[in-house]
Amino acid sequence: MPKLKPKKKSVAIIVTEKSRRDRAIEYTKCLVEFESSFCKWPDYGRIFLEVETEELYNEVGCETMTEWFEKHAPASERLCRAIKSRYKALAPYIPIERLRLIRPQTAEWAKRSTNISPASLGKPEVQDALQLPLQKAVEQIQKVAPNEHVESTPRIICKFAESQYVVIQKAYESYKLVKDEHGSFEDAIEFWAAEWVLQIGQSRDQESS
Repeated sequence: MPKLKPKKKSVAIIVTEKSRRDRAIEYTKCLVEFESSFCKWPDYGRIFLEVETEELYNEVGCETMTEWFEKHAPASERLCRAIKSRYKALAPYIPIERLRLIRPQTAEWAKRSTNISPASLGKPEVQDALQLPLQKAVEQIQKVAPNEHVESTPRIICKFAESQYVVIQKAYESYKLVKDEHGSFEDAIEFWAAEWVLQIGQSRDQESS
């Protein structure tokens, strides 16, 4: 097994011994570099999918994809998984050069088949719309693909006790195992809510009969 090079120590990017203008220029370069890293998510997605499909993680001493992520990207493991899932869902319909123009948040929304059909994802006018910020993308897709059932995405922040979070995470893992391995947490919540409403309706029907 080939030995991997040791990780480089993080280098501070704070500069204190320069003028205001020099610092502004230096930090602007950092900002641009940071922004460009987000545009490369499809490239990372393609890498992650190739590693998973061909089981390349075995070549560096890992038995599973999970071990590969946890060993070499422990702080961003969850993000890496999201990028892989996002790329796997969209790459069959959108060329990688166009995926690079789509913001991660908008791409995450687009990957869900309940938001927009695969057939529409292949249309140039829809791909153009996806390059916009999420809410504007939704509005534009409603215009260029009126037959699609697309909706805006309200943001809700929840706070759980640790014990509640453990139960919810176990439920989510069970949902992916039984219902949809690529399903998002939002998909799982919608499924649970629908099932609960259905059960309540059936219970009331039984009581009234």
